[in-house]
Formats: sequence, structure tokens, C-alpha cells
Amino acid sequence: MYYISWNSVAIDNYLLMCHIQLTLHHCCCQDQVLSKILRKCQAIILLDVSYTRISNASICSLARHSSTLRWLSLAYCCSFTEKGLYYLEACHGCCRLSHLDLSGCVQISFNGYSSMASCCSELRTLILNDLPTLTDSCLSVLSENNHNLQKLSVVDCPTLTDIAFEAVAMCINLNMLKIEGNSNLTETTLRALSQNCGRLKHMRIKNCAQVNNTSLGFLSSLHNLTVLNLSQCPRVGESGIKSLAEGNCGPKLRELNLSSCSLVGDRSLQKLAQRCCCLLYLNLSYCNSITNEGLEYLSGLPSLISLDLTAANVQDQGLISLGFIDMLQQLSLSENTAITDKGIQMLFQHAELLQDLDISHCPLLTDAAILALANCCSYLTSLNVAGCPKRGYQGYFLHAQIHSRSWWCIAFPTL
Repeated sequence: MYYISWNSVAIDNYLLMCHIQLTLHHCCCQDQVLSKILRKCQAIILLDVSYTRISNASICSLARHSSTLRWLSLAYCCSFTEKGLYYLEACHGCCRLSHLDLSGCVQISFNGYSSMASCCSELRTLILNDLPTLTDSCLSVLSENNHNLQKLSVVDCPTLTDIAFEAVAMCINLNMLKIEGNSNLTETTLRALSQNCGRLKHMRIKNCAQVNNTSLGFLSSLHNLTVLNLSQCPRVGESGIKSLAEGNCGPKLRELNLSSCSLVGDRSLQKLAQRCCCLLYLNLSYCNSITNEGLEYLSGLPSLISLDLTAANVQDQGLISLGFIDMLQQLSLSENTAITDKGIQMLFQHAELLQDLDISHCPLLTDAAILALANCCSYLTSLNVAGCPKRGYQGYFLHAQIHSRSWWCIAFPTL
């Protein structure tokens, strides 16, 4: 929490700078301060008061002075109550909002969400993360009043079921959906989304225990899907990845996260290599069913620039295949206990474009591996060798030498 001394002069000076955007997150912001700002800056478009202690008085000020507001974050503001939201509805405040974040506002019940739905019917982005008591009716009432919704995030909302998500599926313009930590979501939801939300481009369906291979069959029909995160979905396996790769979205996928999908094996990688020619980012961490044969298929991905094989049971023979991924720039081999110096040396005879490497917690590696990196990888600028107990003083020197090189730009995945 940041504490700012707000006197009248400070406020007036600040008002000169905040005609369009005002960010007060984590500030010790008093209601009267925010009220004055809103009164004097009635052209504010973006307001972020997340992690503050604003009360109903501030919500009432919003209701009276928010005719131009488009972007509002009340995330983790737990001091206001539904009484403030009722006033917002009565005054038709925030009626032009397109972005709303109510993450962590656990004090809001159905009546509060109903009030928000009544006065905010033009939402394009809705973020409702970290709400363990969020019910189907709460999400449904917001979805039904915002048919033009494009982005929705409901991370760590474990009580939601297919009932709520079927209501969300009626938002035909939806292009981004993030769901995480929900064991109630089934193939019923994914069927509805695939039938109605053809514009979906970015989906994160993480740690959803009931998502299975049949579910991926429905997702495969999404023509525009380019980013998909299925990490920690334990029922996703070979047939599901096959359906995904052979479906409409296969050739368009750019980012795929299958971390901790333990049923994913070599046949899955074969299908990805055959069909997903545009894949840029692939996360196979903790997929310990993959063998050296499966890693050979990855060399058939011509566009791949980032690969995560953390704790994926990689061995020296598999590293040879990785060296033939022509465009590879970022590679994580952390926690692969069978990798030796010889494997690293064979890998970097060919992986000339590598810029970012993580070989932390690989206990068999010594200074010889780091020497091979320093000599072969002229573009390497980031190296993680933490937890490699056989590294000596020469390794420390070479590590520092690598990190002293000029930084190159690497685009990291958005999953």
C-alpha cells in the first residue's frame, strides 16, 4: 500500500495530468480525494482504483461524474457494498463502460451484479478473477446484458458450472476466454462455445479436470483459434490432440500450452508436426510420457521459436533432434535429470539462434556444458544454471560472460 500526502495544492497539480487516465492502484486514496478528482476531471476515460479502500461514497461519485468513463478497475476493493452499486444503477452511472474488472470483490452478491448489469450494457471486457463464491446466476446476468462481450476472464471461480458458460456462449463476438481452476466445466460448455463463438482466438482452459479428448474435438472446429492453454487438464491425451491438430484450428495455432498433461505422448507431437505449421510457442513441461522418438517430430515445426520441456524426461539422444529446430530461440530443459554435458554439446552444434536457455536443476551438467554454450551460441544472452551442483569456478565465469552480451529482443508467449 502506497501512502500519498494529498493536500489541496497536490490535488490541483495532479488534476492537470489526469484528464484522460487516472491510476491509483495500491494507493491510500480517500473518498473525498477521489470525489474531488472526479468532479474536476469529468473527461476521464480510464480509472484504476484497484487494491484501494474506497467506499460507497466513491461509488456514488462515480455515478454522478462518470459519463465519459470507458475503463474501470475496482479489483480487490472490498470496502464498498452493494448499496453503492444500487446507487450506480439508479443514477445510470458508468453506462458507457467497455472494460470492467471486479476481481476479488467477494462482497458482491447476485443483487450487486444485477445492478452492474443494468447500468453497464456495453461491456467488451469483463474480468471476474479470484471470486470463489461467484455463482452461475451472477455471471449469467452480466452475460445476458452484454451481448457484445469480447473478452472474459473467470480465473479461480470454482463454483461456476456449464449453466453460466452456456449463457456466456450467447456472446457471439467473444474472442478471448480465460477459465482456470474449475472442475465443473465439461464438454457441454465447449460444445456451446464452438457452435456459437466462431470468433474465439485466445482460450485458456487451465486446471479444468473434466476437460477431455471429446472436448478438444469441439474446439477443433474454431477457425480463428490461435492461442490455446490446456495446462493441468489431466484427461487431455493423444486422441484429443489428434482431433485438435486435424481440425480447422490446427494450421492456425500459434501458441499451445500442454503443461502437466501427462497423457500427451509421441503420437501427439507427430500430429502437431504434421498439421500445426504456424506453431511458435509450445509448452510440454511435465509431459513425462514423451520419448526421444517424440522429440524427433518437433524438428518438423519450421516456425517454432519457444519450447518448454521442463521435467519432460528429456535425454541426450532427444537433444540432438532439438538442435534441428531451425528457428528456436528460447528453450527450457530445467529439471531433466538425465541430461549430460555430451547432450548439451550435441544440441548446440546446430542450435545457432538460441538466445534464452534454462538448464537449471540438471544435476549431471558441469562446466563443460557451459563452455560448449559459450563457444557455440553467439546469440545466447540469458542462461539459467541454478541448481547444477557440479558447476565450478570456470562455469561461474562463463555464465557471467554470457550475460554480459547485448540483449536481443525475444517475444514471449501470451498464454
